Amino acid sequence: MVTGTSVLGVKFDGGVILAADMLGSYGSMARFRNISRLMKVNDNTVLGASGDYADYQYLKQAIEQMMIDEELLGDGHSYSPKAIHSWLTRVMYNRRCKMNPLWNTVIIGGMNNGE
Repeated sequence: MVTGTSVLGVKFDGGVILAADMLGSYGSMARFRNISRLMKVNDNTVLGASGDYADYQYLKQAIEQMMIDEELLGDGHSYSPKAIHSWLTRVMYNRRCKMNPLWNTVIIGGMNNGE
């Protein structure tokens, strides 16, 4: 299992900033030195995740598909950071109830209507 640990989010007057290290560990061995655990969800939302990298890739693929489906509607709507957070809590709770949890800690950062 490849894992990563350090993800940090900071809120300041002009917005938010997320940072993460690029190290992927295989047990106690520092195996992968260039993996990103931050993703741009849309123009106003960024996601960062620590924990199991395969579970992060699953979440990333699901979010990317959700963004594609939203763009195909062509209604000009985009998901807010709060909407992404709400959706992710439901996905993670659903997997936990099926006794197959996603082993990640997720940070969502973004701006919506100036906040």
